[in-house]
Amino acid sequence: MSASIKSRRYVGLFCLISIPSLITLFSGIFPCTTTSIQLTRKMHTRQQFLAVFIQMAIAQVLGLDPYSGQVFRGQATTDGAPWERGNCLFFFWPQPKGINPIAINSNMWDSSRMCGACIAITNEFGTHLAVVTDQSTVGPTDLDLGKDSWDEVSNHHISSGIPISWKMVPCNFTTPIQFTNQKGAHPFWTAIQVANSNLPIKSLEALPLDNKSRGWVKLKRNSASNHFGTKCKPIGRSADLRVTCMNGKQFITKNVNLVYSEGQPPTMATGNC
Repeated sequence: MSASIKSRRYVGLFCLISIPSLITLFSGIFPCTTTSIQLTRKMHTRQQFLAVFIQMAIAQVLGLDPYSGQVFRGQATTDGAPWERGNCLFFFWPQPKGINPIAINSNMWDSSRMCGACIAITNEFGTHLAVVTDQSTVGPTDLDLGKDSWDEVSNHHISSGIPISWKMVPCNFTTPIQFTNQKGAHPFWTAIQVANSNLPIKSLEALPLDNKSRGWVKLKRNSASNHFGTKCKPIGRSADLRVTCMNGKQFITKNVNLVYSEGQPPTMATGNC
């Protein structure tokens, strides 16, 4: 049975995954309200468990693991989306030269973990590098390309829908990872985005600098807006940040500002994955 036939049998399961996403989004907007906490206690745990179970089952049935270097075969389509429009919200990360935006299947998007991942796309016209900036309703192994990506991959083909193969590859950026505070971030609400990474990030931890000796705090990835933060546990105005890459590499960046201000430049990390 092909992956596309298997995927259609599980399409209905994707609908359930949206429920915890909505709860997460509501909790991100009102992180410490009584209503948010009650919703979380009553529904979030059960729905999260169900969503994780379903996602794991789908991935296992279809054999999808983009982090392993697995080569996928599918169709390329185009929606003409620009760099900054995608769900990854890369408003403050300038588009890297020669790397164009694409959208990946929502399940492969992995709750925004694939944001910023570099993808090598191959077909009869050669191999081209792109970066994930959005999720899409395309098939499990299909890609939806921005205009520039489509022009490269299709050799300016007019119609949409051409066969491709693709895999995740290191981006090989020569500059460090950058940390950017989401608009509205303050000492009591941490919301920090990781961009310009050579590989997806496995985890991000913060060591608060408020002399309360809490140790390293693992930040939670908010899939609705591609940032890391905490729920009802203030980190403060600054912290040391520890990145763990998908390949196991770790590095620490000292005294990172966690408060948003208009026009502030991103903080450059001490390394890259």
